[in-house]
Amino acid sequence: EIANEKIDAVSDRYNMLKDDSERLGALLNKTKQETRQFNLAYNDLFAWCDKQERVIAQYKNISVHVDVITEQVNKLEDINSEVRGKEATIQTTIDVGNELLRIISQDEAFKLKDKLDSLGRRYIDISTKASSYLSNAKDGLLLAQDFHGAHNRLVNWMQNAETILVGNAASELEIMTLESDLTKMRSELEAINSLGPQLAQLSSEEGGATLEGITTRDNRRFDAIVEQIQRKAERLQIIAQRSKEINLDLDELLQWFRDTESNLKDAEAPSIRPSAVKQQLLDHRVLNDSISGQKGRVREVTASAKKLIRELQSSNDN
Repeated sequence: EIANEKIDAVSDRYNMLKDDSERLGALLNKTKQETRQFNLAYNDLFAWCDKQERVIAQYKNISVHVDVITEQVNKLEDINSEVRGKEATIQTTIDVGNELLRIISQDEAFKLKDKLDSLGRRYIDISTKASSYLSNAKDGLLLAQDFHGAHNRLVNWMQNAETILVGNAASELEIMTLESDLTKMRSELEAINSLGPQLAQLSSEEGGATLEGITTRDNRRFDAIVEQIQRKAERLQIIAQRSKEINLDLDELLQWFRDTESNLKDAEAPSIRPSAVKQQLLDHRVLNDSISGQKGRVREVTASAKKLIRELQSSNDN
């Protein structure tokens, strides 16, 4: 009886060991399978992180050209969409890894924990950069559109102004129109000077140099045109003042001619009385002296008028 009890006890313990061994074997097989699946998923995600980091690094600095920035925005939107789509896979892989931490050895657990932390950090860094670079690209696109819009409007105006200012053929109306445009064009230039440095901060060193070159050329060209407009406007003002003065002189002379001609027409015929003739001679001498005196003024005013006409013959205001 005692032997039977011992045999039963041994049999029970054997069956327990067998069951425990089978359960442990099943657990080990499951752990092996999960570890294999985890490693495959982890390696794929780590390779994906490597690729995304290389791709995203290309968009740290944006272009300075509208068409190129537009392409960059579109590509960054695709990148951000792909990154968001990986979030669930990343989290699932980390969750599986955390489950494995409970059943593997302590040394392996430390190594696995480092790998999980590294994966999480890299994903957050990729997500942050992708979002930040997209935001920069969108801001840069607006800046580039405004910058190049102002630049193109200014260049078109400068080309037209330079065509008008060639030689001395610009009319007073054209110069006045260009003068009235200066305030608006200065605001365009101010926009270029303000937007260029802002866009340069988002771009590369090469892009910044391109913007600086455009801004410098626009400023120099505009300043040269302003100087020409001012010179021609001053010349027109001087000519206008001279023309006004000459016209006043001519009007005075013409009025003198009319008055003198009227006096001659109204003069009495020579008298037969000596005393009357003597007075008539005195009056005639006064008139003759007046005519002689005006002769020099007529020559002076006529010469000034002819000189002004010659100066204006090359202008549309002649």
